[in-house]
Amino acid sequence: MSDTITVLFFGPLKTLVPSGSEALPWTAGDTDDLLQLLRARGPEWAAALHPRALRLALNRQLLHTAAPIRPGDEVGLVPPVTGG
Repeated sequence: MSDTITVLFFGPLKTLVPSGSEALPWTAGDTDDLLQLLRARGPEWAAALHPRALRLALNRQLLHTAAPIRPGDEVGLVPPVTGG
């Protein structure tokens, strides 16, 4: 098994990672740890990944609370969707 996770960026978050995904080294932690790591990249990241403006999916399942992330997992960062 790989010691990385895949982070998928959707919607406006793709401006942070134009390819839409990034492989990150990962050994242990949870979704809160991942967000803290990404927000530490700078003010643009911190603003884009504000808790009220974000939903997370782990292996294609939407999360409602923090969850452990294991190497090989896929984490999706999903901004709110509006419609009308």
